[in-house]
Amino acid sequence: MKPPGPPAGSTEFAAAALGCIVAGLGERAAGLDGLRLCLTGGEEGASLARTAQSLECDGWLLGLFAAELGGDVLFLRHDPRGLSRALELAGRMLALEGRAAHPAQVPDLAAETPAGLREARALCVSMAWIAYASGVQDARWTLKLSGDSPGLEIHARPAPGLERALLGAARRIQGTRLWVGERAARLELPSNLAAPGSP
Repeated sequence: MKPPGPPAGSTEFAAAALGCIVAGLGERAAGLDGLRLCLTGGEEGASLARTAQSLECDGWLLGLFAAELGGDVLFLRHDPRGLSRALELAGRMLALEGRAAHPAQVPDLAAETPAGLREARALCVSMAWIAYASGVQDARWTLKLSGDSPGLEIHARPAPGLERALLGAARRIQGTRLWVGERAARLELPSNLAAPGSP
């Protein structure tokens, strides 16, 4: 069975995410030029290590969102911290617009099979879109991936942009159910997304 394609609206979000990632890569490249000129060890070495780690993270995100536009360069590469990285990207996108993100602690993701990898990536993209749309609306949310009743709670009536992101996630992630009420929304998620031992 062929996996579902990106839901309507997710390609626009993916394009915006890629723009933010590329801008960040440009800033880091400029920082590397400065480091190259004055690299003598010590703190510059630590700074170079942080820059390299940041570039690795952005490279994975670049691959994640490029796949939304039809270019899979990650293949079977998995990042257990992918959900955290995708939410950080949504926060950067909101900060560029002068908006505040609502940070959340999230678990590492499991992806032991190709189907699990597909679900993990779908969750990363969907949650980044939802977090961004929540920040635009200034709606608080909580996410629970382990234990009883895993799901996403939106603590406000979703505006159209947030509702579109929620619907996209419900269509994309297998085993979900979406409920939207007058003052809240809930997206029930499958219990197999969190890596074993994650909170």
